[in-house]
Amino acid sequence: MQKLNNEQIEEELSPREKKELLQSVEEGRPPRKGRQARLVNMADIEPEEVSFLWEPYLPIGKLTLLEGDPGAGKTFLALQIAAAISAGFPLPGPDGVPAGKKEPEKVLYMSAEDGLNDTIRPRLDRMEADPENVYCLTGWKDEQSGKQGLITLKDIKVIEQALIETRPAFLVVDPLQGYLGAGVDMHRANETRPVMANLAGLAEKYKVALLCVRHLSKAQSGRAIYRGMGSIDFTAAARSIMLAGQDPDQPEKRAIIHLKSSTAQEGPAIGFELSPEGFFWTGLSDMTAGSLLKADTQDEDKSAMSEAVEFLSEVLSDGPVAAKQVLAEAEDLDISKRTLERAKTKLKVRSIKEGGQWLWKAAKTAKNGEVENEEKAANKKNGDLGELPQEAYKSRESFKAAKAAKENDGDIEICKYCGVAIGWLQDETGKWQPMNSDYLRPHKCRAKVEGFKNALEFFKR
Repeated sequence: MQKLNNEQIEEELSPREKKELLQSVEEGRPPRKGRQARLVNMADIEPEEVSFLWEPYLPIGKLTLLEGDPGAGKTFLALQIAAAISAGFPLPGPDGVPAGKKEPEKVLYMSAEDGLNDTIRPRLDRMEADPENVYCLTGWKDEQSGKQGLITLKDIKVIEQALIETRPAFLVVDPLQGYLGAGVDMHRANETRPVMANLAGLAEKYKVALLCVRHLSKAQSGRAIYRGMGSIDFTAAARSIMLAGQDPDQPEKRAIIHLKSSTAQEGPAIGFELSPEGFFWTGLSDMTAGSLLKADTQDEDKSAMSEAVEFLSEVLSDGPVAAKQVLAEAEDLDISKRTLERAKTKLKVRSIKEGGQWLWKAAKTAKNGEVENEEKAANKKNGDLGELPQEAYKSRESFKAAKAAKENDGDIEICKYCGVAIGWLQDETGKWQPMNSDYLRPHKCRAKVEGFKNALEFFKR
């Protein structure tokens, strides 16, 4: 029976399974064919407490994600943690202060972006790591054929061999997407799930704290926990997630935020700084995930807006251009319609209809480079048009509404005499004429109010 058990079953049977197997043999029941349900009775499960390499951020035997934009300090953080573990240095506690020296343990590091000679080793030395306790998995080699190759997370047997030989307490994969392999689309859950399940299985089997470094996506998700690049399955599989970033107002200040913790209460934000002298923990931080991601959003938003303004200024520099053409060229440059519309508003670009098509026309520019709207330009040429007396309107409210519509500089306005939507087109002489909102017929106001011509002058742009 022991021989049969060893040959047919990879894991040792529980007492209950052994009893049921013996009973089936005694009763002479033939073995079942095909796949059978594998049941586990919870009475056979011994409860265990989750242990931590760094509580509560790095649970042992579990997957932890460290996320952030390029330049956020993710690799510095991973190496600092590795250095502390290799030399037995303490990591920050609940009060943000490192305290209590520990026993040095081994580290297995997988780096796909940084050189071992010019980056990894020099940084570890500055962090006072014990290099004898740090191993780097750089690839695989076939002893028989002599072939060599780069490693991916599909090479689970190779990774397991490295774990057996080094027996580390800490395994780092930096970055995660660099080790998925060419055949795995990180945005497809059905492709990433088995890869991550195998890796997490090794972490649990060999009781190692697994840290995977992941970049953030460009998408502006509503929640910080969903900003990581790739399938949401990564987020679901991780038992702990940390976010690294910079203070938008003080870029030299950085922090890690504990976004998720399935094994304990989330830890406080921990600050750190990077300088030519090295890496320094700075204690508890008041930064939040929102503040860290705000810096990235602001920088990206400013860059996109600047690009849109520059593009629109150049396209319209020689005169009006068909709106469809402007939108098409902007799309080719990956300028979103929303950003383009904001740039249009900032530059006071007008939409006009000529020859049956909509055109975008740049506002006139003063000698000092400031944008002028049509009304300001006309006022400089012809003098101040003056303001329509308030009594020409039906009420104080209509006067305020008309003034607001004028200052809004929109393409469509409301006639405060009759309440009809109107737009404006230039005639052959260059004068702006009120039109119905379809821009096909001149607007004929139904209200007979004295001073109507002055009202049109007031609305003139």
